[in-house]
Amino acid sequence: MKLFIDLTSLDDRLSGIERYAANITEALLRRGDCELTLVFKNRIPERFVSCQGQTGVRLLVLDAGGRLTATQLKLPALLRRLERQGEHFDACLFPAFPAPLLYCSRKAVSTIHDIGCFDCPEAMTLPSRIFFRTLYRKAARQDGMITTVSEFSKERIADKFPRAGSKTVVVRNGIAPAFLKQCTAEEIAQVREKYRLPERYILSLCTLEPRKQLPLLVSAYKELYAEGLRQHKLVLVGRSGWKNNSLEQMLAGTEPESVVLTGFADDADLPALYAGAALFVFPSMYEGFGLPPLEAMAAGTPVLSSDAASMPEILGEKAHYFRSEDAESLKAQLEHLLTLPREQLRSGEEGRRSHAATYTWENAAQQLVEAVSRNLL
Repeated sequence: MKLFIDLTSLDDRLSGIERYAANITEALLRRGDCELTLVFKNRIPERFVSCQGQTGVRLLVLDAGGRLTATQLKLPALLRRLERQGEHFDACLFPAFPAPLLYCSRKAVSTIHDIGCFDCPEAMTLPSRIFFRTLYRKAARQDGMITTVSEFSKERIADKFPRAGSKTVVVRNGIAPAFLKQCTAEEIAQVREKYRLPERYILSLCTLEPRKQLPLLVSAYKELYAEGLRQHKLVLVGRSGWKNNSLEQMLAGTEPESVVLTGFADDADLPALYAGAALFVFPSMYEGFGLPPLEAMAAGTPVLSSDAASMPEILGEKAHYFRSEDAESLKAQLEHLLTLPREQLRSGEEGRRSHAATYTWENAAQQLVEAVSRNLL
């Protein structure tokens, strides 16, 4: 099978979508049964440098400026040029975002992780909302295939675009082996020192943007802190996104050092960040998959999640839940969990690890290859 894979999004700091693209591509590389053309923007990321010269693998780099220039102009131009030169691909994969607006082909495999631009438009800026709605409508209309990351997202895509339902295939995220490895006390201490973290902390990791509902978490935490529950600091990890005014205003009123913002954290540090936390909290109002709480489970850390969207589907019975967007429900669950003896809070660690371990990138790659073979060959 000959595949073209768009990895131009990996030039920037990686969120869950870009990590999905990188990890499923690495799983395809490990299989060794596909001929791959990988396309990057401006540089080859370090994790793919070793692929240079590998049999059946070709790396191409687009010399481009911003993301839109690369993905919407230079990438389709490259594909058209390769086709004019007689190149044939069984499928052109776009694992981070759907195929470019200027590229139409039945060989296109567009990935739509969720349709938040329709389901919770208030959480996006207007330009982003317009752009993604346009991309998704085009992906739904064209003859190519669509992959998504959960049954929840597949159902939402089919509801919004009935024509797309029959051509949408679920290819879930996986857990990288690094998250399943038990971190040593020394590794956890090193990461705590690097990010200046307290010994006991509650962790939340996500892009800082409205639909992640971080103000809800900060508000609940502040109330408990004011009421005397001060054994744990709240640590927020993630790159700054958009529409953060309410979060910034709320943080401005917090007691010094009760809430720690680390900013973006290196991927290599994430396993120890998860493992060092007393509790991982994921208050998001809408997720196509929600990888961070599953990664926290892989580290054995207890997880408290909203019950929104795909979260019960992905986390199953191994997580604790609160009612989505319900501040009192979140506060009550936080108070309950944080006042449990440590041994009781940590109970079920092996069950959490085992549940997370069922999500592998090898399975994801197999699902993708089978879907391409079934629908495009």
